[in-house]
Amino acid sequence: MRPILSEMSSNFKEFENSVKTLEEMGERNELRGYELFYFTDNSVSEAAAFRGSSKSKRLFELILRLWTLEMKYGCKIHFIHIAGTRMIEQGTDGISRGNLNEG
Repeated sequence: MRPILSEMSSNFKEFENSVKTLEEMGERNELRGYELFYFTDNSVSEAAAFRGSSKSKRLFELILRLWTLEMKYGCKIHFIHIAGTRMIEQGTDGISRGNLNEG
């Protein structure tokens, strides 16, 4: 049984939103052959993406979805951790939550 979304951490929700967005981009053929650099202040997701694994089943499933995207569309997705304060200063802190006016 899948947990209710409100029971999941905000970091997980942000990572899941990012994976969904990348999947939608793939469906629109916007990933084929590209190398993407994904900057995040979510250190847990960045570490899991870098390692390629996680003890958390839900997080591991998201990593598998990323691998599937890379194989299916011949792209490479790099996760790079940056400080949240930098994201706020730069103006992209709310994008992973769908808020384009935050930061």
